[in-house]
Amino acid sequence: MNARFPLFALLAALLVVPAASAQPDRSGAVRGRVTSAETGKPLPGAHVFFSTTMTGTATDTAGRFVFPQGAPVGTQRLHASMVGYETRTLDTLLQDGQPYRLRLALEPEVIEGEDVSVAGRASDEWTTQGEDDWTDRLEKFERLFVGTSPRAEATTLANPEALAFDASWWGKLKADAAAPLVFENRALGYRLRYHLREFEGSRRKVRWDGEPHFEALTPSDSAEAARWRAKRQRAFRGSLRHFLLALLGDSLDRAGFRVRRVPASSALGSARARQGRAGFPVSAGDLLERPPPAARDTLPEGTRWLSFRGRLRVTYTREPETRAFLRWQRDRRAPRDYQRSFLELEDSRVTVDPAGEIVEPYGATRFGYFAFERLAALLPKGYRP
Repeated sequence: MNARFPLFALLAALLVVPAASAQPDRSGAVRGRVTSAETGKPLPGAHVFFSTTMTGTATDTAGRFVFPQGAPVGTQRLHASMVGYETRTLDTLLQDGQPYRLRLALEPEVIEGEDVSVAGRASDEWTTQGEDDWTDRLEKFERLFVGTSPRAEATTLANPEALAFDASWWGKLKADAAAPLVFENRALGYRLRYHLREFEGSRRKVRWDGEPHFEALTPSDSAEAARWRAKRQRAFRGSLRHFLLALLGDSLDRAGFRVRRVPASSALGSARARQGRAGFPVSAGDLLERPPPAARDTLPEGTRWLSFRGRLRVTYTREPETRAFLRWQRDRRAPRDYQRSFLELEDSRVTVDPAGEIVEPYGATRFGYFAFERLAALLPKGYRP
């Protein structure tokens, strides 16, 4: 979120562009080379992919890579990794139909000594597999990172031994990984390799950063393939990406969204609090701005700025709440026949690219249903129903 993934802070206390059904525009072919920053020599076998997509490959004997079908237009993060070298990312803006040549130079990885843990942290601060409390911290990490929905129950971590945890602050958990985390999501039919950069979470606040890459699993039969298609569609509907695409396409009503602007804090006078509960209805024209000409030269066509004060209350009317969401909320009431989310900006505005992604890392904070749906509901950036 981007936009890394794009990757947002998640607060769990509450917790013209094509329409959403259209396929996203793609760039032209993307070619490039991965070399050693120390020697300049090519690096064969390096893993190269665009974050949050299914577009990935390995370099050939000359260190070259090519994506002949391009990648979704907008802000994209190219990620390169290889054993013995530090990972490298390159943020680039891809335009519709334009070809690109990119180059990444990887620095050799520095091993600092025996006092460094498997995850690259001092062993007296970080807990690794086999040490006290590691299993409990792994369970907490999976709840906060993967989620607690039925999709999360169908998602397994294949290499938990790569993780190390720091819980030196009461109620907070930090995680680091020595290798990409490999998740198999049998609910949606994806294998996800997540290159974790940062994770810090508690019951009230969770934030992470990293580079995910998707690979489609092979269904066991046509019935499983149909189930995956249906569950992917359901995961997309009502999601933050669905909302942003509908906003960009000025199709909120048709997509099933109702949006109101409400105060960010409930610590208000009684009259204003009543007004805040009702909120003010807003449309795409109230929320989106077209960047000025000077900025458009560096942004793909269709990019918009999202700007509002306070908090957006986003109601999705075409899916009910689930029991799992109410358990996560610790709420004993009956499920509503709609899903409610909230969105706040960390600054006065953020950039939304044509793929429905917020460009700025940690540019927005999600509450409610947007915050409930975590890694287990993540879909590739180019997915559309």
